[in-house]
Amino acid sequence: MSNRRVLITDTYQSEDKIIANVQGLANEEMASELYQLHGFASSPEEDSESILLEINGDTDNYLTLPPSEPKKIEQGQTLIYYGDTEIILTKDSIKINVDNHYLNIKNGKLETDLDIETKGDIKAKGDIKAGRISLKNHYHYAPSSGGMTSTPK
Repeated sequence: MSNRRVLITDTYQSEDKIIANVQGLANEEMASELYQLHGFASSPEEDSESILLEINGDTDNYLTLPPSEPKKIEQGQTLIYYGDTEIILTKDSIKINVDNHYLNIKNGKLETDLDIETKGDIKAKGDIKAGRISLKNHYHYAPSSGGMTSTPK
């Protein structure tokens, strides 16, 4: 088996496979299936460095490994990334980092530093708070009675 470093010059879809056009260090060009891990599919950027494997000594039968751009992660994490956009999976949480913002799902809570917009309704069985003001347990001054209103019903 002969392995060689290559640059992926472009990729395209062929039936159920992604094919990578690659260029070797001696400028030789060839096409081969881009190996994909189960449950993941990606099309690498142009000039991504990869490894081309020769299968069973057959010089016409190649497989290209996915390019690697190592990132530091903690033990037990799975990281899916593209540039600075990241999805970090652990056994009990999902964290998404995009454009210096985050969305974190952990311990039954969704936490984010993003503004939230929806085209649908928002329904809550519990209370909704803005700062210290509770939607269920807040009062208003009632000028007509000179006192405070009761809580919302």
